[in-house]
Amino acid sequence: MAFFALTPEYETQEAYEEYAKYQLQDCHFIYEDPKNEKQPSTFLSVYILHIFTSYLTAISGRVRVDALFQFEKPRYLTASALTAAAAEHALVLVKGHLLIDSDSSDNGSKAHKILQTLNEAMNKMSHTGTAFSSGNWEIDTKAYMESINELLYSHI
Repeated sequence: MAFFALTPEYETQEAYEEYAKYQLQDCHFIYEDPKNEKQPSTFLSVYILHIFTSYLTAISGRVRVDALFQFEKPRYLTASALTAAAAEHALVLVKGHLLIDSDSSDNGSKAHKILQTLNEAMNKMSHTGTAFSSGNWEIDTKAYMESINELLYSHI
């Protein structure tokens, strides 16, 4: 949601959803230029870089990630795969009307919230189905890792 706040053309929930729908189509969110088949610049889209920067800002001074200090293949593959999965997760939530703006006075200091969905096993509303967890996103993250491993270095 911070991405939308920093991008003036996305002021409404409908604009967020339209953006999410487009970005999820053929994984446009991964590429700097999805229409350039010769040099799409995989993992260099503004959205991916924004997610990655937000993550680095959040952990700065708290978590040391040695692999990120040596920015060469394959050291940054895991970070790229996690960033891609996190970006897809956020877009899926927006597209599904599950990540919405909220009044920050009702939600601590957050300007958005994730809606609960029905946990059929427990027959209760919960965040289990929408959480960015191993159970929900491990397969997708591993698929991103495999895709990254198959890319030519010049396309990353």
